[in-house]
This record gives sequence, C-alpha cells and structure tokens, in this order.
Amino acid sequence: MKQRQYRESSGFTLLEIMFAVLIMAVLSGIVLTAFTCFHRATAEWTTYATTHAEARRALTLLSADVHEARTIAVSTNGGAILSLHGGGSLTISYALNGGILRRTYGNQDRVLCNGLHDMQAELMTHDGKPASETDDVGMVRATLTFVTTGKKVAATNTFSVVAATRNASSR
Repeated sequence: MKQRQYRESSGFTLLEIMFAVLIMAVLSGIVLTAFTCFHRATAEWTTYATTHAEARRALTLLSADVHEARTIAVSTNGGAILSLHGGGSLTISYALNGGILRRTYGNQDRVLCNGLHDMQAELMTHDGKPASETDDVGMVRATLTFVTTGKKVAATNTFSVVAATRNASSR
C-alpha cells in the first residue's frame, strides 16, 4: 500500500480559519453599526424636513387666507385660534390643539402640521404697530414654533410670516 503524503500547505489550519472568521465578525459589526446610525439619522432628518415643509405650507396658506379676510379675531381659549371671516358666511379658523395645527373651512377640517409646540398670532395696524380691539387690522404676524429632539440635542425652530390684509378690521 501506498501511503499518502500530505503537503504542509495543502489547506488552512484551524487557527487561520478562526482568525478569518473573527476579522469578518468585527467588520460586519462595524458595517451594521454604521448602517444603524445612518438609518436613524435619515429617519430624524426626514421627520425634521417634513415638519419644516408642513410649517412653510401652513404659513403660506394662512398668508393667503389673511389677505382675503374681511375681519380677523384672535383667541387663546383652549389653544391658539385665529379666525378669519370673509364675505358672507365664509369663516376659516386655524387652531392648535395637542401639537396639531388644524384649518377649518366650513365643514372641512384639515391637518396642516403635526408636532407644533406653540402658535401665536399678533394683530397689527398697517404701519406695523400692535392693533387694539378698535384699530383697523392691516397685518397679522403668525408664528409657529416646534421643538425637535434628537439623540443628544433638542432644537427649537420658529417660522413667522407677516401677512397683509385687504380691508380687514379686528373683531
């Protein structure tokens, strides 16, 4: 019988295989950690960008509504409320309740923005001074504030718009 002779370099030793598996496990852990961090950052950025876009759209819509309004009323009972009255029975209301900004137009109720911390509406005269109950309202300054919280940082973002009215008066 012939005896088989094995060459020393005919395969990998157990130690070499274990070392390769260890290196691959470390590299896989690094890649998985990087992917998880990237995914979390992307989700936070998407929420932040969505809220910014919603706030900009809400203020654009509010600005157009203020321009068309005939009378304007501000109330802070149970959340910030801005009521805009046009010709006839047309009434548009903006209300912040539970972090949700809603626009009500007739019997239509539409959510404009989620995650808001505060809404303020300030009535001003045509020359930019604060308007009293008896002054003619020429402009409305609307401010939306929301707070975003990340892993280690909390940021406050404020959006404001000053919208001019046609011939509005306060009520």
